[in-house]
This record gives sequence, C-alpha cells and structure tokens, in this order.
Amino acid sequence: MRKGCVAAMKHSGARVIVTKIGPICALQALMESLQVLTLEEVLTKADIFVATTVNNYIIMVDHMKKMKNITIACNIGCRRT
Repeated sequence: MRKGCVAAMKHSGARVIVTKIGPICALQALMESLQVLTLEEVLTKADIFVATTVNNYIIMVDHMKKMKNITIACNIGCRRT
C-alpha cells in the first residue's frame, strides 16, 4: 500500500479499498480506517484500479474481463534493477 497514493485519492473524495491482503499491509490499511477486500471482491464494482507494486501480473487479463466498461487501470510502482 502506497500511503501517498491512498492519501491523494482520499483527499480527492474517492472511496479507497485496499486489496492487497498481506497481513502487514492489511493491518496498516485497517489502522488507517480503510476497507480491505480481495481483488476478486471489487472487480465488478470499482471504477479505478491502482496497482502500487513492482511485481508483475497483479491485475491479469482475466481480472480485466470482469471489470466494468470504461474502467481505469494504472500502476504507480517502479521497477528496481
């Protein structure tokens, strides 16, 4: 969870749901009063998906097929070499 991204989205009036269910990230999100769900639980409901990781294959084609029409998907992660 990238705290700056979350803060910017909340400040803009977005309802933020954290979908990374790693125990530390989930706990941090809950302590910030954010809702924590799995990606599969929000695929058909969310309008914007922001991947904040350096890992590949986080949002797959199968996930995108389940998203609403005109959904925005982006990534703010950086590749480390």
